[in-house]
Amino acid sequence: MAHALASIALLVLSAGCAARDAAPDGAPREAGHLERSVRDGGAREAARDGGPACPASFTPCGGDVVGSWSLVTVCPAGGASLTKPCDHPFASVAGCTGAENTASCTNVYGGTISLGSDGKATVQLSLHAEQSITLSGACVLAVQGGSSAESACLGLATPNGKKLECAFSSGLCRCLFRTEPETETKTDLYQVSGTELVVTPSAGEKLGGAYCVSGDELVLRGPLGWAFWILRRAL
Repeated sequence: MAHALASIALLVLSAGCAARDAAPDGAPREAGHLERSVRDGGAREAARDGGPACPASFTPCGGDVVGSWSLVTVCPAGGASLTKPCDHPFASVAGCTGAENTASCTNVYGGTISLGSDGKATVQLSLHAEQSITLSGACVLAVQGGSSAESACLGLATPNGKKLECAFSSGLCRCLFRTEPETETKTDLYQVSGTELVVTPSAGEKLGGAYCVSGDELVLRGPLGWAFWILRRAL
């Protein structure tokens, strides 16, 4: 787990490059590499922009961490966004050059951290990428053909033939493409010392930092170069 988790910090630093270096489907290439993964398979929610707000200030307060926690927000250092502009998958099509044709890519993190009363920790983490694509009616017809952009919108696929989730409204076709999640699951040990929570793998970099539990929310400061992780107690 040490190698996989240590790479998470590198991933956020390279997010801007990932958006420019798009895969054939337009999704960031990072999502295809297990060594840069955090797990989402057991999570109830995925961490992305729009989850609980990243704290503007933070006071470590400690608290009871025993139980299972779902990762719901990751906060990059410096307040960066997880969503970046990226290459439109149909940019080479003549009818798709207008300003209405846009694309953005998001790295979506999630997972669970289970902390037992016996000092054992099970960390399940994952990463997948999502691309949001907007196409004008003219672009839809140029790509798909037909006489109705609204009907053609529903049948769109990526240039590689992967089905898109699309809906048509106000003259625009809005689509979403998701990569398969890359996952990692490890069982380690953890310890709490005052207001510090540290998960210690058998080898490699430790995961943890100052923390505060408030109700069902756990805020962890500075894990692996991130500003914060925000987790919610799983039911």
